[in-house]
Amino acid sequence: MSERHGALNTTELEALGVDAERVLDMSSNCLPGRAHARVRRAAERAAIETYPSPDAAPLRARLAACHGVPAAQVVAGAGAAQLIFAAVQAVTREGDTVLAVQPSFGEYLDAAQALRRRPLEVSVPLGAEPDLTEVFANVERERPALVFVCQPNNPTGRLWPRAQLARLAAVCAETGGRLVVDHAYATFADPTSRFDEVPAAINLYSLTKDYALAGLRLGYAVAQLDDAQAVHRVLPPWSVSAPAMAAGIAALDPEVVVATDAAIRAVRQSAEQLWTALRARRAEVVPSDCHFALVRCPGASAYRLRMLQQCRVQVRSAASFGLPGHIRVCSKGAGADALFLQAWDALGANASADL
Repeated sequence: MSERHGALNTTELEALGVDAERVLDMSSNCLPGRAHARVRRAAERAAIETYPSPDAAPLRARLAACHGVPAAQVVAGAGAAQLIFAAVQAVTREGDTVLAVQPSFGEYLDAAQALRRRPLEVSVPLGAEPDLTEVFANVERERPALVFVCQPNNPTGRLWPRAQLARLAAVCAETGGRLVVDHAYATFADPTSRFDEVPAAINLYSLTKDYALAGLRLGYAVAQLDDAQAVHRVLPPWSVSAPAMAAGIAALDPEVVVATDAAIRAVRQSAEQLWTALRARRAEVVPSDCHFALVRCPGASAYRLRMLQQCRVQVRSAASFGLPGHIRVCSKGAGADALFLQAWDALGANASADL
């Protein structure tokens, strides 16, 4: 069974005898659609016979201009996931505590465990108004070397108050630690925050979600100079391939933005219509500020597998987030959402309860 991350897993599909081209993927929370034509051409024309810049300097310069910071404060890597591991390795030591606000992306604590740090979870109740008060108390008491917060959070889709994030960064600094803020889904909650940073934090960004570049694996970090240099030192050279770098530079051209305000509004509108339709079917949808949300579903892992096998629809089991009674669903537009609802109706809202 494959539920560790969203998106289709070809190994699982082959084992199940399911044709990937016939599967509707509601599990991956990227922007629906294809990359911009100019971005695709840039990737196709990239020179693959020679090594790219070992530190992705051309891309970092372009990103620095977008953020209004020196290029030395930007680090580029093969997706935000690589930079999560790099941040843990760069600014903590073996045995240090790494705290992650939960439920959230599993790679934060996986990186801590893989690098022999002490993982610490601080859980926030589902459905409650976003509030980091409990996190402040844990940081002051446990004094973690690193704290991870996803803004907006995955899998809940909720936005943390910006004032609380700024305060958390200050509290971390006071206790000798660092705050990492993962902005992978920021555009979907607030298009104006695409290049925002939390001062004094290590800010992670993904170019795969709102530029439709998931297959190229491209992410970056913006941080204070010392932290950026520390992260850069632990990354292997050539972490960003030539096609990924070319695509990233092309995507940052203001004329080729994929996630326009209008596109995000359309995605959000489709999502709200989907949540309304699910609630009309008496489904429990956890409030979300994004185009993805948690939906209560007893036996989520079994339900995910049954929906994939019987309906050719992929949803994300939230078991890997510590929520075995929920699935995560991402709106993919009116047509795709209608097909998902047909599958939901075919299986029945509680079809997994007896599995």
